[in-house]
Amino acid sequence: EKGGILLVQLVFPDKYGDWIQPENTERPQWLRAVLSTNRAHVRSNGHKMALRSRASEPQLTPWQIERCNREGQSMEQCQSANERDNYNWEKHLMMSDYLENPAQFSHVVIMDADAALVRPDHDTFALMAAVLDAQGKDILLTDEDWMINGKGRINGGILFAKNTEFSRMFFRDTFDAHLRGDVPWERRAWRLKGQKSVCVSNEQICL
Repeated sequence: EKGGILLVQLVFPDKYGDWIQPENTERPQWLRAVLSTNRAHVRSNGHKMALRSRASEPQLTPWQIERCNREGQSMEQCQSANERDNYNWEKHLMMSDYLENPAQFSHVVIMDADAALVRPDHDTFALMAAVLDAQGKDILLTDEDWMINGKGRINGGILFAKNTEFSRMFFRDTFDAHLRGDVPWERRAWRLKGQKSVCVSNEQICL
């Protein structure tokens, strides 16, 4: 069926073995509990869910490879050094893909592997969608208000977007800016008007 809210949860294998240990192919118990909880929440509220366990390739951008070459790093070292940032950037690519998907999801939410929906009595995503509608917004982001001096600083652990032209252009722009690195764009190259940023760091700063 077309439409509805889609939850995409990322479980990418990382160099630290947070999600899967090298000697054990089973996901750790805490992660299985998180995924099961979120699956139950989605099912009970009539939403949809996708689990992504592989990142797209290539992960390294041309400007990252050039920087690693200048610093004398091997490609393996380069991949490891940029893994965390590139995994986070992958969310922007996925957000674009799912917002433009023929299934025509009304909203797409992308969450880190360690994010759990802890209120089974609330349709959390429907409430988030209602907030966007009430405020006339298209995208809802979280901040880092649990940290000292973190309030108001964007966190990319949860991205929630209404399927609008603005949202689709927004995430295409941010991911394309990541690919370009420090190469300035001509203003007409941006889908959203008035942009002039480059994104050579993590996605939080870009947002």
